[in-house]
Parts: sequence; structure tokens; C-alpha cells
Amino acid sequence: MTYTEVKIKIDNLQQQVEALGGLNSEQFVTLSEKYRLECNYYSNGTEGNTLTKEEIRSMIAGMVNVENKPLRDLMEIKKHDEVLKDMLGGGLVEVHLSEKYIKELHAKLMYEEDAEKKLTIGQWKQSPNEMVTYKGDKYPYTGVAEVKAEMKELINRTNEAIDYILKGKKYAPHPIDVALNFHVDFLKISPFDRGNRVIARMLSNQILIAFVYTPFWITDKENKAYEQYLADVLCYEGAKDDLFGHIGQQILRSQQMVVDIQEGKSIEESEKFYNQIEMLKRQLKAKEEEQSKVKSAAWLESVFIHSIRPLFTEVENNVKDSFGDLFDEIIGQYTLDVSEEELEELLSDTIEHQEEESITNEEQAVEEEPMTSEEEVVVEEESVATEEEINEDEVSEEDEVGEEISNEIDLDNPSIVWNRAEGIQSIIRLDGFKLIEGAEAIEVGLACVFTELTYVIDLGNGTVFEKEYDQQLETQDIKAISDYTCELIVKKINEI
Repeated sequence: MTYTEVKIKIDNLQQQVEALGGLNSEQFVTLSEKYRLECNYYSNGTEGNTLTKEEIRSMIAGMVNVENKPLRDLMEIKKHDEVLKDMLGGGLVEVHLSEKYIKELHAKLMYEEDAEKKLTIGQWKQSPNEMVTYKGDKYPYTGVAEVKAEMKELINRTNEAIDYILKGKKYAPHPIDVALNFHVDFLKISPFDRGNRVIARMLSNQILIAFVYTPFWITDKENKAYEQYLADVLCYEGAKDDLFGHIGQQILRSQQMVVDIQEGKSIEESEKFYNQIEMLKRQLKAKEEEQSKVKSAAWLESVFIHSIRPLFTEVENNVKDSFGDLFDEIIGQYTLDVSEEELEELLSDTIEHQEEESITNEEQAVEEEPMTSEEEVVVEEESVATEEEINEDEVSEEDEVGEEISNEIDLDNPSIVWNRAEGIQSIIRLDGFKLIEGAEAIEVGLACVFTELTYVIDLGNGTVFEKEYDQQLETQDIKAISDYTCELIVKKINEI
């Protein structure tokens, strides 16, 4: 069915329910609990929540029967269900949106244990975010500075469309169009640091419920197509019909449940079998994602580009801005740490490669210019060398190659064999302190160590920044490290 056909079918089912007098209180409670179960499970599950359907069912029934699950998973399901319960409670649902309401909704739905991250709840994002598409492309969402203005425009546009419907204007849009357009436009902005998809689904469903339509949820099986259609719209200028048709089918599914329960049919399929399969698939996906975060050349390059290089650049610029007038010269040097075993292997491979090239070149030269017997004697005499001289040559050659390999990194144009890296070091040298003639140079360093699962920056004062390879250093992290470096320089100046 096309998107238009799906909307017509939904409207027909809605009219059919109304014609038969709607649902009685018992049917309404059964349907409401079904919607809460599905929306809680799938909306949070796509964001990584680990609770099973049976565990969520027990929470909805007021019997918390959950073991060995992260506190955040429990709290976010609880918060999500409280909002859904109010929305599906049969009372009047607020249809108009506001910045205040959306921020409050984010605060109601999100849970953070970390004190710093708690401060971001209910606030527009502080760091840029992006979408990685099914093609592997990166699509940046609206920039931090533009979020407030774009959200204001989206809210006004949505409220205007809602008013057209409420006033029964001739060219009023269909309520489903309003809900789904909001869904896409909200995700295009993605105004929060996290939880944007959960908020987008919740607000879209709120608009639907306010106009007496049923909510939608995206199952694990449906999510792949949803992500592809969404990427086509947001990143590749695709039409919305495929995405809207896909979500429309999910609204149709929940609307059909109203008809089924009204007719006395069960809306509980044989779920346990399918739930177990879905749980196994989620476990496999989680395992694959965990394995994909292990140290690799690709992850190290990504960490360097998105976290380490911005950090080193910010620190160096901050030092130059703060101390440039006090010193004759400030230079930043950056080196790659490689394990001794890997360095020896790399040296051996490099020298062997050079020797092979040298032999090949000599053979080619001999073939091109055959020697006379007298020339052969001269070459033979010249090639005689003591064992000590040979060893000296080999050591010298290794030193030269070693210097090449351990050469400092250019932050703007690094040439790095990432799979051999154990860490990156930054040394900032401040030379020629102008207040004291002949003062020794000051050096301050930063080191980033690559472990199997994380990259670590230890400031040496008890402050450690440890991130998984798919996590970037946040703006406040970079500022804290930069400020600490400047404080350290001030201490060293005082020591002089």
C-alpha cells in the first residue's frame, strides 16, 4: 500500500470503532497495557536497553522482577512508562508543543548517574552530533549554535498545522502528516546530546493520540528499513513517502488492535517464542558491537581525528594565547608510541625491504652494464670489509630507519601505522622566558594511552579521562585538560 492508502485504511478502521461505540473500560485497560508494553520495549530497546518484554510486563503490573540489569535501563523504562501511562490514560492530551514542554519531557525520560551528565538532561545539546548512515556516510545534525532557533521554528510550524486541524480549515493537513513531519524534522535537528529518537517517537505519538489515533512502535525487524528510509530523507534528499508509509503501517497495526479487541479477539500473539528470538538477536548485536569497539587501526584513527587532534590543537593554541608574550618560542611536538617488539619488527621489515630493493637495483645495473675482468677485480677489492665495519653499517642503518619511524607527527597531515600504536604523546616546549635571562626551557606533556577497549588520558593529579573507542572527548573534557596544562606551566614558572 502507498502512504495515502495506508492513511485511508487507518481512518476507515477508526470510523469502524467509533460506529460500534468504542471500547469499554476493561478493553481500554487491556489495550493501554499492550501499547505500553510494546512502546516501552521497542522504543528503549533500539537505544540499547537490555530489559526483556517479560521484565517490562512485570514492571507495568507493579511487580519489579528484574535481576542483574543496569540501573539506568531500569530507571529509563520506569520513566518512559510513567509518561506513556499518562498519555494513554484517557484524559485530555496536550497537543500544542513548546520549548519548555519538550525540555521537561526530556528531563522526565532520561536518567544519568554521572553528576556532570545530569546537568545536560533537559537542556539543548552542548556538543555536535551526527548520524552514520547505512552507506557509512556521516551526516551532521543541526549545529549547537542553531538549535534554539531551528527548534523554535519547528515548534511554531507544528503548532500552526495543529491549529489548522482544530479550526477545521479547508486545507488543514492530516494529523498523521503533522506527527510524521514533526518526527523527521525533529531528528534532523536532534537537539539533545542523547535520547533524540526516544523523544521524537514520544512527541509524534503524543500528536497522534491527541487526535484520537493510535501510537506506533518500531520492532527490531522493522528498524533496519526505518533507519534506511530515515537516512534517505535526512541525508540523500529522498522523498518522505517510503518512510511515512513504513511508519504508517505501524500505526495501522496498532489501530487494527483496537478493532480486534472490540470484536473479542486476542491481541496477545504467541509472543514468548518470538520474544526469545528477538532477545537472542539483541544479545548477538550487543556482542558484535562490543567486539567492534576493540582497539583497531580504524578506531585509533577515528579517535585521533575526533578527540586527540582537537585536544592537542586546543591545548597548544591555549598555551600560545596565554603565554605567547612571555616566551620567545612555543613549540608543540607530537610523537607516536610503539611497543619495542613491534618497533623491532617494523625496523626489520623496513631494512629487509630496503636490502631487497638494493639487491634488485644492483642486479639490474649488472645486467645493463657488464663489467670487464679488470673492473671486477677493483669492485671485489672495494667490497672487502671487516665484520666490525659491516656491523657498524647495520647499526647506523637501523638508527636512520628508527629515526624515520619515530619521527614526530604532523597533526594536520599524520602518516601513522595505527595498528602498531600504543599511545600518542604531546610535548609543549616554552623557550626563552623573557623575565629571566638564560632561564631553562619549560616542557609540559600529555599522553594518551591506547588499551584494548579504551583510550586513557591521565593528568597525573588524580584526574583520568577514559573513553571507549566509540566515545569522543567532550568539550568540557578538552577545556579541563587545557586549563590544567596552563596551571602546570604557571607552577613551573613560579619554580624558576
